[in-house]
Amino acid sequence: MRDGGDAMIVETPAAFLARLEASAVRTETPCGDGKMVWHCWGSGPNLVLFHGGAGSWRHWAHNIDVLSQSYRLVVPDLPGLGESADPPSRDDVTAVAAIVAAGIDLQIGPESRYDVVGFSFGSTMAGCVAAIHGARLRSVTLVGSGAIGPSSSMI
Repeated sequence: MRDGGDAMIVETPAAFLARLEASAVRTETPCGDGKMVWHCWGSGPNLVLFHGGAGSWRHWAHNIDVLSQSYRLVVPDLPGLGESADPPSRDDVTAVAAIVAAGIDLQIGPESRYDVVGFSFGSTMAGCVAAIHGARLRSVTLVGSGAIGPSSSMI
């Protein structure tokens, strides 16, 4: 970040995350007995970003400033992670994906098209949500997915 001249202003990691969070529109949707937390930035085509396991929206922190210049970013804390409540069952990925897909409908509208990117566990969620929303998705990008693909018995 520059100060208007040639000097660089260095943000601490805490200040960087605080600035991002303060610039987001934060909303909540139903999740089990609680709420699923969503952060949104920018405008343009909808781009949904799913973080990895044991993470939160912050997995995407270094991508938000750049991507929000061209997209409306919709970035949840997936059920049971970050600030989101636990889903009714962590053992049923299809049920968790249904909660996430319903949350997307509330964030962007049930007819709106979107792109989705999933990292690690978020890739699994992206694949499951893609199966639910089908043709509404313009693209699905999976990064570092460990749970989608042929089983070890097929290799």
